[in-house]
Amino acid sequence: MAAGELLKGDFDLGLGNIGAGAIGGAVGALILSLLIPALSGFDIGPIIGQVIGAAASGAIVTIAIGAVRARWR
Repeated sequence: MAAGELLKGDFDLGLGNIGAGAIGGAVGALILSLLIPALSGFDIGPIIGQVIGAAASGAIVTIAIGAVRARWR
């Protein structure tokens, strides 16, 4: 949602922000846990790392999709 607020105007995805962010967050967290073994598990450190990674990758995917959609218009 925060990335969507930054994209108001030409890059806005509307409700697609939630979907893009969720997909990007899930995929990003999975990739991070595969690349960095310390981020896998159920301890507090790995969970915090996964949340931060998921938020960042969700924002990146939301911004990227918004930019691509704005180019197509």
